[in-house]
Amino acid sequence: MISERFDLDEFVEAIKNAPLHEVLTLTLREHYDSQNLIAKAANPDPVLSEYSRVLDDFLFVIQVGGTPAPLSERERVCFLKFRPVVAGLVEKGEFVPLVLKCFE
Repeated sequence: MISERFDLDEFVEAIKNAPLHEVLTLTLREHYDSQNLIAKAANPDPVLSEYSRVLDDFLFVIQVGGTPAPLSERERVCFLKFRPVVAGLVEKGEFVPLVLKCFE
């Protein structure tokens, strides 16, 4: 896992300059690893569960290009941390600018 502490800031920092294919690959791997930890835990850490949900929402955006299901206020705050990643992909021409509306 990129963030052993389930820290979104750490994860975003690690992927923010990566090309789209790496962003997708790293996020899929991080989400898979977090889901694996949840499945193995008798009582999963709520921070891990939230981390995994927000990764899932971000995966939805980069795979579908649309806004994920309604988010709680806390999840929305976490989700917005991914805006610099998407903005970087838009700047590089790897993503359409319209997707930035998901982060308004």
